Amino acid sequence: GWPDTVGFDQMYRAYERSGAGFGAVHRILDGCWQETPRIKKKGSEKETPWETKVSGLIESLKGWQKLKDFDRRNLIGRYAGLIYRVADNKPLDQPLDRATQLVDILPVFEGQLKVTRWHSDSADPERYGKPAMFQYRRRDLSATDTQGKPDEWADVHPSRVQILAEGCAGDD
Repeated sequence: GWPDTVGFDQMYRAYERSGAGFGAVHRILDGCWQETPRIKKKGSEKETPWETKVSGLIESLKGWQKLKDFDRRNLIGRYAGLIYRVADNKPLDQPLDRATQLVDILPVFEGQLKVTRWHSDSADPERYGKPAMFQYRRRDLSATDTQGKPDEWADVHPSRVQILAEGCAGDD
């Protein structure tokens, strides 16, 4: 009666509904995040103005908590995504060039993020086989919708997405 393959939905249910699944994830997560990380340039004793500015930005976005949640989402599935929302006056489906401000970071589960288009030009070895476009589900996975409203998917350019797939080799 056991499935041949275990997908994200089964892993997510084991986390949400099983004390063992929840405990396994949080035992690892809480051990890794015992202290709040700090940004420090190699070899510097005092905090530089750049370090102060970056630390302030992370604090203002509640960034450490979101990065911890990013790590938690990776532990539940095979990978997790982090979407960067920046003040560049472009929609999420456009490439990220240069932004004046980081507005938010959005950690998303494997089940909320999918590749919709791949680079298929084998003559371009840098991009061949890599995602050309992602989509992410805006609605929370655990939301119970009794109205039958369909999921809302948004296109996101790969330059705005960071993937965490602990244990994978290379760029796969």
